[in-house]
Amino acid sequence: MEQYVIGVDFGTLSGRAVLVSPQGGGIIAQCVLDYPHGVLEGPAPGWALHVPEDYLAVLENTVPSLLRNAGVSPGQVAAIAWDATSCTMLPAMADGTPLASLPDYRDVPHAYIKLWKHLTAADEARYIQETASRYCPELLEDYGGTVSAQWMLPKILQILREAPEVYRRSELFLEVTDWLTLALTGSLSRSRCCAGFKNFYRTTQGYPPAAFLKQLDPRLENLVSEKLRGPVTAPWETAGRLSPRWARRLGLRPRIPVAAGIIDAHAGLLGSGVTEAGQVLLAMGTSTCQMLFSRERRVIPGIFGMARDSVLPGLYAYEAGQACVGDLLDWFVRTALPAHVTEAAKGTDIHAFLCREAAELSPGSGGLLALDWWNGQRSPYGDDRLSGLMLGMTIHTTPAQQYRALMESTAYGTRLILDAFQAGGVPIREVFACGGISRKNPLMLQIYADVLNRPIHIARQEQTTALGAAVLAASAAGLFPSPAEAVRAMTQPAETVYRPDAARAAAYDSIYREYRTLAEYFARENPVMHRLRGQ
Repeated sequence: MEQYVIGVDFGTLSGRAVLVSPQGGGIIAQCVLDYPHGVLEGPAPGWALHVPEDYLAVLENTVPSLLRNAGVSPGQVAAIAWDATSCTMLPAMADGTPLASLPDYRDVPHAYIKLWKHLTAADEARYIQETASRYCPELLEDYGGTVSAQWMLPKILQILREAPEVYRRSELFLEVTDWLTLALTGSLSRSRCCAGFKNFYRTTQGYPPAAFLKQLDPRLENLVSEKLRGPVTAPWETAGRLSPRWARRLGLRPRIPVAAGIIDAHAGLLGSGVTEAGQVLLAMGTSTCQMLFSRERRVIPGIFGMARDSVLPGLYAYEAGQACVGDLLDWFVRTALPAHVTEAAKGTDIHAFLCREAAELSPGSGGLLALDWWNGQRSPYGDDRLSGLMLGMTIHTTPAQQYRALMESTAYGTRLILDAFQAGGVPIREVFACGGISRKNPLMLQIYADVLNRPIHIARQEQTTALGAAVLAASAAGLFPSPAEAVRAMTQPAETVYRPDAARAAAYDSIYREYRTLAEYFARENPVMHRLRGQ
């Protein structure tokens, strides 16, 4: 019988699963489910929570649907794997039961899943960064010298400070990726990708030493041995085997391999066919991650992380990112549009309407220049306290000009990151893009090509992250000699390429120099944004 693998992508708002034929057959079937409870807000701005059961609901609904829709029998599925946003973490019991599922903790926000964009641990992140700078500076080398509120350790420290009973009761702190592995297989295993990029794990040294954790707080001294325990497994390796109970619930054979899993944007590397040093991928959605491979270890200021053997064996993977891209455009249309524009766009997609108007404009139209920091600055400054800016507004400024300026600002932010990589000795040869924006917003991709002055190759498959997870499933099942060969067999070349226009690229080059000046001023020279926010 022909064999298939399943990849599941757990995003911010929904989960999507794909059934893939490993031998060049591509995606045979796909299914999407919005999380029943959506994203929950917490007791203060900046909270972003998920209900654990929503992830299980995705699996129980999408996986059986794939088999029904494709007419595939359970015996034909060789393995399953998933990716998820990161660091998206939860406190749990030793058997994987989420603390939020226990009656005593259903009304306790700190017991729930904290999403990657849960940012209220900013004080803890700064404290960890300052402490590491004094006592353990080598800890920061692979993370651009910074610590983000999005990561595991700041979130754990926040729980310890604000909800010590939750910390005490928790027997494990888990990435969602690893929690799903434990829940569906009964095996505790942690993805090397998640641990390496979001929790200071190095293959040669492990987690941060107990002495450093004790320096942060004496109660954290045994954090690793007590609550971060478990083997760390490469994403393409088998982390466990599907339990009979979950095999029945999903309609699959028991004991099939479950791969260790991976961060969602990193799965996009595999699903986009990126396997070589010097290839960079822009995973463009609510936020954007810039990821690339290198054969060398370089210390790059301001990156979001670097880890060897975390995506493909033998390669260093680097990650940087922008915390607000699609979210920035959504914020604009929700809060800043005048009534006459929404009325004129009635019956059409508002983003498509604004793009049509913005496409008629020239680079930097209306003399506008924006900073894309509406949700903090991730790379290269690593400062969640920085905020957005629109410079050059007049009484003649139009909504279309503002919308274009915001798109341009995210392209400048990407160029700033790629420039930092190249300055640090990590060369860039090709640029690829995946994610919703790359397929839905041609104007934005053309702006990126012009600002970067490079061709941008768009991944052929729509569900690149889920396909990347399926690549890991095929590797765990032993269907290919190596993960890189699995990528080459299961993906196809880019179908669309955006090429830069020389005149627009020259215009953007001039504006980008102004962007860099503004960015350096507000990030390095004048902390006015901090002061205005009371920080």
